[in-house]
Amino acid sequence: MDRQIVYPQTFPQDTDTLYSERNALIALGYLTQAVLGTSTLVTGLACTPTTPASMAVVIGQGSMVSLQTIDATAYGSLPADSDPLVKMGINPFGTTTFPVSAPTPAGYAINYLIEAVFEENDGTPEVLPFYNTANPVQNWSGPNNSGAAVNTLRREVIGLQLLAGTPAPSGTQVTPTPTVGWTGLYVITTITGQTSVTTANIRPYAPGGVPSVF
Repeated sequence: MDRQIVYPQTFPQDTDTLYSERNALIALGYLTQAVLGTSTLVTGLACTPTTPASMAVVIGQGSMVSLQTIDATAYGSLPADSDPLVKMGINPFGTTTFPVSAPTPAGYAINYLIEAVFEENDGTPEVLPFYNTANPVQNWSGPNNSGAAVNTLRREVIGLQLLAGTPAPSGTQVTPTPTVGWTGLYVITTITGQTSVTTANIRPYAPGGVPSVF
């Protein structure tokens, strides 16, 4: 793992911190690749009925390992870097609830697919203190004293969404195909007249018999 070198009495540069963060990201990515390879893997993200039971399911916390690039966009003052890197998206807090419904015609069923994708985005904007390079004793609020907020965190998380299939006579309904770039996680099946989802209605999405979630 590369490490930045700084010296006493030098002015700290933003790149000192940014390169340190990127170096740690690269090291962790290569360690993850050495252990898990480059395939997309999902852990956690359990799918369960709501409590009390309703026509909805809940996705819990979890992580997703996926082959991406070091930085698809500029990272602060560092340019984008398109070299491949295994990254991990984490949803460590809270849960996500997806409502479903039962088909209307008698004897019909419908399959819903919950899918996931690695997402990287900048956020947590704040108005930071800056200084005027032409007059260092002058304090600025925001870039160029604009008072504007700037993003302070690059987050790597998991995007989740629900796809609804087409209602069909029970036993003939088809599960939606995952969106390009997304990974199917779970299939939820509901039938005519159903008023709540149970664990029996939830199964892992397992094309070829291999589930996506471990």
